[in-house]
Amino acid sequence: MNARIQVEHTVTEMRADRDLLQAQLYLMKHGELPFSQDDIHFTGHVIEARINAENPERKFQPSPGKVKALHLPQGFNVRVDSLLYPGYVVSPY
Repeated sequence: MNARIQVEHTVTEMRADRDLLQAQLYLMKHGELPFSQDDIHFTGHVIEARINAENPERKFQPSPGKVKALHLPQGFNVRVDSLLYPGYVVSPY
């Protein structure tokens, strides 16, 4: 059993319209989930992407440096989890 929340939980949350972390906390306190399987209705589509600072010309070694410009998508039902901002320095680790 893997009791920890997966890094990909946001994809499931958006698709099922459920807060899994809140459900885990509720389960811990009450011993049951606040919803049943029949309450879950998947809608729409979700894509998760991870962007890494790697150089393909150097066998995908880390490509550290300063972020000069950054444009992140936005809009209805668009979620971006990032710590990047213009001026952020990406470390080699």
